[in-house]
Amino acid sequence: MIVPVLGAIERIPNSLLEASGDLGARNRRTMRGVILPLALPGIVAGSIFTFSLTLGDFITPLLVGGASSEFIGNVVYSNIGTANNLPFAATLALVPIAIMVVYLSGARALGAFRRCGRRESPHQSGASPVGGRRAAVPADDRDRACNLLHRDRLSTT
Repeated sequence: MIVPVLGAIERIPNSLLEASGDLGARNRRTMRGVILPLALPGIVAGSIFTFSLTLGDFITPLLVGGASSEFIGNVVYSNIGTANNLPFAATLALVPIAIMVVYLSGARALGAFRRCGRRESPHQSGASPVGGRRAAVPADDRDRACNLLHRDRLSTT
């Protein structure tokens, strides 16, 4: 979890943080408006790595928690091996997959998989053409932070 988050935070230029402070933003506003939107892909990647590694773990909880530990992996393993209840084990194995699908859908809705500088078309975002022109897509904190990042990269080259 730490490596992707640290990598995402290290890529944020210091000039964005300085600009936020120069414009009067306090630490909490800088965190919410600049750092968090730009570090969101790293946070999502770290949580996906962490959660997906625990999906197949049944030996580690058994060693740490003892034979009485009731984790999803242990229950699936015991229902396949000793109880020979394959339908229940298959159904229970779908629970982490469903949790992962809901989590990834939420992360996508928050824009964690969007790269800075890549815009969705207005039709994808739900906006409709108005009077033959495309309606403007409202900007959120991530778009503003990406615009600042893009502007900072252009000024340094």
